[in-house]
Amino acid sequence: MGQQMSPSSPRSTYRKVLLKALGMMSASLAALALYDGKFSSSTVGCRLVARPGLRIDVIDVATGAPLEEAVGIASDGPDLEPLQNFRGRLLGAFERPGRYDISIAASGYQSWTRTEVWVRRDRGPCHYIQPVQLQAQLVHD
Repeated sequence: MGQQMSPSSPRSTYRKVLLKALGMMSASLAALALYDGKFSSSTVGCRLVARPGLRIDVIDVATGAPLEEAVGIASDGPDLEPLQNFRGRLLGAFERPGRYDISIAASGYQSWTRTEVWVRRDRGPCHYIQPVQLQAQLVHD
């Protein structure tokens, strides 16, 4: 038979705290999405999204196949950000405009770098990032 939780059990308390925190976080994110120094009708329709400023398709130059094992890092001055690999596409600089230097590596391949890649903020009412799309063609060692 299953064990019933009492209202004051640690599991029940954890669930209540988690739900309360998620509710507060959702309300905070909604407020941030609507706030741009003042509430206005131009920002009410903005969606809560975090768009990547960098989208880099990493492929084997000989075969054209995506390199799912590739790793990358983007630096914006002293700030370093590991890029997230989704089936050979590296994503990063989520909602962060700036000037990035990018380094990508994969085992058995020569490294790939690009410097001074600019990610800019869109001038539309929602101020989303304008993504930069690159293709890193890695060559075997």
